[in-house]
Amino acid sequence: MTTPGNESARTPPGIIVAAIVLFVAFAAYAVRTGPLPSSDADWYMRAGDLLLADRFHVPRFLRDIDYHGAVALLYFGYTAVVALARAILGDAAATGLLILNAIALAGCAYLAMRLAWRCSGTTVAPAVVALLFLMHFELVMWVAFTLTDVTFAFFAFLSFTLAVSAGGRTRPLADALAAVLAMLWRPTGWLVAMYAGVRRIMPLADGDRRRIAIVSAVVVMVCMLLSGAILGQIAGSPRSGFATVVLDGYRTGAVIDGRPETYLHTALPAALAGVVLVGWRLVYFFVFLADAFSSRHALVNTLAFGLTYASIGVGLWRW
Repeated sequence: MTTPGNESARTPPGIIVAAIVLFVAFAAYAVRTGPLPSSDADWYMRAGDLLLADRFHVPRFLRDIDYHGAVALLYFGYTAVVALARAILGDAAATGLLILNAIALAGCAYLAMRLAWRCSGTTVAPAVVALLFLMHFELVMWVAFTLTDVTFAFFAFLSFTLAVSAGGRTRPLADALAAVLAMLWRPTGWLVAMYAGVRRIMPLADGDRRRIAIVSAVVVMVCMLLSGAILGQIAGSPRSGFATVVLDGYRTGAVIDGRPETYLHTALPAALAGVVLVGWRLVYFFVFLADAFSSRHALVNTLAFGLTYASIGVGLWRW
């Protein structure tokens, strides 16, 4: 046991062991199940092959790619990883990317367990976190796709845990690395960069985790709503053909891709419609049931998310 807020205490070996066990479980699932088919995954593999064929000559790659160069640049970090996997592993590149996903999700679990331990001072909290990572199969299933989702989540969560574990003090090199990687991983990476920048000017006392969490939530929500206004305005322009892959969701009003019942149809001005769309995405982020789910799916989600929300409530109450 350690005193809550004690940043100098060493992480218990049990947390490290748990993270390794989770990695093995995630990797075994991913290799056995994946890679699962996805049009985006196919594009990443093609882009990686092209970057490799262009011998990592970035200007030539951006000229040759079948997407707008600026869009390809926003995904360049992961594309470069795909190209390296192709160069090193050949036909086994997809398996290597799945292992990378497993490492990233296990890394998220480690950060969450470590944070829970430091905030609670007990080993019960990280044990609950480990259990929740196993229970959330909707999260684990993403490990089997050769996509950016899991690795990007790691960069985003790393940025937050750096703030909380440092008690408001900044770690410039780690912050900058997480921000740059996020920006080169997918278009929403600028939110991570902006969050890291805002944290550097926040006058927070050491160990003031509650205030850091509140400010973090406000900053992220404001940034997301601002991005909704900007992208909604761009998507609403009749002459805009830019970044179709990013803006299609705004043009169709898709709150959740592939779930037409969540789509919004509004006559609001484009910028305001973008804000409303992002607002509903924030709401649906916490929704864990849908009419299309089977009874077993609904039961598992209810148990997993119910325990998650209860744990968050207890954590906020004790924090």
